[in-house]
Amino acid sequence: SGPWDLLYSDWRDGRSFSAFLQGVLHYKGVAVVVLRAAGDNGEILGAVSDLWEESGASFGGTSECQLFSLWPTLRTFRSMGKSKHYAYLNSQSKRAPRGVGFGGERGAYRLWIPADLNVCEVLQSDAAFESGPLLRHSSSCSISRLEVWGISGPAALAAQPHRARTGSAA
Repeated sequence: SGPWDLLYSDWRDGRSFSAFLQGVLHYKGVAVVVLRAAGDNGEILGAVSDLWEESGASFGGTSECQLFSLWPTLRTFRSMGKSKHYAYLNSQSKRAPRGVGFGGERGAYRLWIPADLNVCEVLQSDAAFESGPLLRHSSSCSISRLEVWGISGPAALAAQPHRARTGSAA
């Protein structure tokens, strides 16, 4: 372990799916997606994922993936092994939802962030992760802040082709 690398942030890179993809695609390690809900309560939730490749209409990732609620209550929702629907990332297929999702089924994800990056939708349970609320009183929220942090070190960061060409660390 070592310092975390900021792969994407809406405040630095702009809120666009292409900027999000530029930051995360081909990252060869585990990264943490953190989002803050807009509004008075400012709930913070997210996912830990090892899938940062285009998956088209398919799920990927491993049981290393998990979901979490960080504020106002810290809770983690680990893999249960009943489903391999850990992570989903689609920017290309027009026949499947465009965005990033975790758990659930295509079209009904446990945590879903569509390509506009403006809202997230959550479910209380799915077959991939332990059950429990990601948001306290809602099944969706507007996104105030969105960040993705790489936590697998310099080799994972250097594996991204655009970073290898430019030598950029963030």
